Amino acid sequence: MRLLELDFTLPERFTATITGSDLEGTCIDIVGDQADSLAGSIVKTAEDAGFVIAEHAPGRTELARGEQRLLLLFDSSALTLQTHDPTGLPMARTDGAAVLIGDFRVDCGSAAIVPLRERHTGDPRWLRAAWKLSGISAPEVVGRVIDQAVASKGLVRGAIFDPPKGGGKYWSGEAYSDVELVKVRATVESGHVLLEVDLVDKRRRVDPGFGPVG
Repeated sequence: MRLLELDFTLPERFTATITGSDLEGTCIDIVGDQADSLAGSIVKTAEDAGFVIAEHAPGRTELARGEQRLLLLFDSSALTLQTHDPTGLPMARTDGAAVLIGDFRVDCGSAAIVPLRERHTGDPRWLRAAWKLSGISAPEVVGRVIDQAVASKGLVRGAIFDPPKGGGKYWSGEAYSDVELVKVRATVESGHVLLEVDLVDKRRRVDPGFGPVG
């Protein structure tokens, strides 16, 4: 069995089933008596290949290598392997002090921008991308995205939501029309703001064989 360029040996007494797979990762369920005994050997193989343990708790181990993640969830009768590997996806676009997604451009002022990845949504009319920003606050960047969606696309301004009580430090908002939607979320993380933008454009024609056109 091969995951994230790692080869794992699966004894004959176990049955493996792929329960999910897309451009960003795979989920495999392994069933068999003492399935949890496989976890140690899989972790050792991953560590030998450069992964490090990011989280460990009873029945759960998460390993990381750069952007790649390998999650093991296990008990005595089953082991689930989940991979997350965005390295095959394109980097999110930037232009100087601006972030870009599709035909949408947002000026982030004096913020420093580190592009992350565009994301796979399964719908060519629905684009998603993320960046790390420093030198700008989360509510300010959400406001900039919504203001630009209204000004450049003529969308209707939706609500902007402050962080939920007792929840994480993130602000979100949206702007929309009958055929377009811009959604934004900005999360305060250590030393930066994580900006995530979704752009849905139902006007885009789709060629069934080749994706979006025009």
